Amino acid sequence: METMKYNKLGLTDLNISEICLGTMTFGEKIKAEEAEKSVQYAFDRGVNFIDTADIYPRGAQGESERIVGKAVREFRDKVILATKVGGPMGSGRNDKGLGRVHIQKAVDGSLGRLQTDYIDLYYLHIPDPTVDIAEVLDTMDELVKAGKIRYYGVSNYPEWQVCEMEWMASKNRLDAPMAYEGVYNLLARGAEDGLIPFLCRYQMGFTVYNPLAGGMLTGKYTDEKTQEVRGRLDENSGYRERYFSRKNLDAVLRLQSAAQRQGMSLVEFSYRWILSHKEVSSVIMGFSSLNQLKQNLDLMDSGRKLAPDAETEKLVDEVWKELRGDWFRYYR
Repeated sequence: METMKYNKLGLTDLNISEICLGTMTFGEKIKAEEAEKSVQYAFDRGVNFIDTADIYPRGAQGESERIVGKAVREFRDKVILATKVGGPMGSGRNDKGLGRVHIQKAVDGSLGRLQTDYIDLYYLHIPDPTVDIAEVLDTMDELVKAGKIRYYGVSNYPEWQVCEMEWMASKNRLDAPMAYEGVYNLLARGAEDGLIPFLCRYQMGFTVYNPLAGGMLTGKYTDEKTQEVRGRLDENSGYRERYFSRKNLDAVLRLQSAAQRQGMSLVEFSYRWILSHKEVSSVIMGFSSLNQLKQNLDLMDSGRKLAPDAETEKLVDEVWKELRGDWFRYYR
């Protein structure tokens, strides 16, 4: 991609492409051969940031990492690999969560599947209320010092927990989380209330998933034809519960008008709206086929940017205000 932009991830020395390759469906919807071609294709287009997790895909944990590891063998030193720990990898008591035993076992498993000596960015996938945060910080600090991971981050955490981690790491002179992976899109802007200001204050990188709201922001879901299409909402009950509602369907119609004002499809507008926020380091681009990946990268290779337009901004903000609803904040 001639127009690919690269951003420094927070306070790390990692320079990552603003488009991150999402691999959650590798080994499931996207079979190994096509997945490997997709990694190579994305790399050739300038994508140097790849996101996976040990639990991807559902029902075949670890397969996504295996595919990614094989695909990047010839250019491992030219890509930034991010994976995650915390989800269930088995039925045993130490096969999930953020206890020391599981993390140490999990990182070695990920290193093996990824065919690498180090992981660039290792996310704590979800909070684990059963483990003291001090133990988690100690364990992650050990992994950094051992050279198994370069940096670590968190995903799906409320900002107060990340703040606690930053404070405890500073107090005990331990390595602190350097990046956050979370949901942020035109239908879900809750991160703006507390999380994003916090990330800016502590100069943490912000990588975004669900940029298309599980497919809602493709514009293909309507009351009339919802049953005829196949996509993330149909295949993932969590996404359907999260995004499929009458209010969101109405919001999508209004957002399509905003996209048209900018001369863009709703998909391109959704990506560019996220990337127009300087707080965002990279947005994770998921896909269901190599052809879809090509189409989406072509959209982002157009060189277009969101034009300053008060009417577009007003429309987008009004949509979010109605979705969020008015509520009195306890803080001033």
